[in-house]
Amino acid sequence: MSYEDLIVRLEGAAPALRGGLTVEKVVYKRGSGHACFYLRSEQVAGEQEYLALRRALRAAFPGLKLSLRVSSPSLKDDFLQHPEQYGHVLNDILLRDTPSLSAWEYDMRYKAEDGRVVLELPDEFALRYLRERGLADRINQAIYDIFGLETQVICRVAGVR
Repeated sequence: MSYEDLIVRLEGAAPALRGGLTVEKVVYKRGSGHACFYLRSEQVAGEQEYLALRRALRAAFPGLKLSLRVSSPSLKDDFLQHPEQYGHVLNDILLRDTPSLSAWEYDMRYKAEDGRVVLELPDEFALRYLRERGLADRINQAIYDIFGLETQVICRVAGVR
């Protein structure tokens, strides 16, 4: 399969990413038979697009164990100015690992404040739950993986500064 054929297949699976999707690199470990595909997208890949891309890769390379990373570093500045527009992507990543967060999913608010990203949670219990499970670190890692941005998200209860 050529590079162009692969891109056509991936963009067919995730049309929202059409026109801005590239394969940055593929790392294959012969010993384990595992490949990690690193894609770049001009649009952020939400849960639906991510799963569609993964299915398309598995169909294109049957029997291959694979991982997928999709980054959008060109959106870094927009994320810093408008993190609320990307909250659903970060929440989807958290929910994949910690489904119990769904209790607060619609009450979690990402905000830009003094050049920093703030995550506001509905109450002290939710904040403690997030901290005890190290999920702030998971959010920071997701932001780095997606946007190429090293940051420390400030987590707090909504309305408290």
